[in-house]
Amino acid sequence: MTDRGADIPEELSEKLDDFEFQYGSQAGKLALAMDLISDAEIASGMLAVYCRNGLDPSRPRPDVEQLQNTVRTVRTLVKAAFREERARRTAGNGR
Repeated sequence: MTDRGADIPEELSEKLDDFEFQYGSQAGKLALAMDLISDAEIASGMLAVYCRNGLDPSRPRPDVEQLQNTVRTVRTLVKAAFREERARRTAGNGR
């Protein structure tokens, strides 16, 4: 059993095990994180459709817009970590 660093909900534990088996411990955690970020991005997109800005109905509410920006930032960080992990593994510096 690997150190997961946090309590993983039971419904995600099997998915994490699969990702860790496919990609290794670190990359598996990143793959699950990216999967969860994708789910959050979809949910924030749906919020943006239904929660319109009262001053500018063509835009989502400011809090929804901030949520979307945060999700995009986290996605970028996880992608960068995934690329670094892949490069590290390719260079032979780790498992």
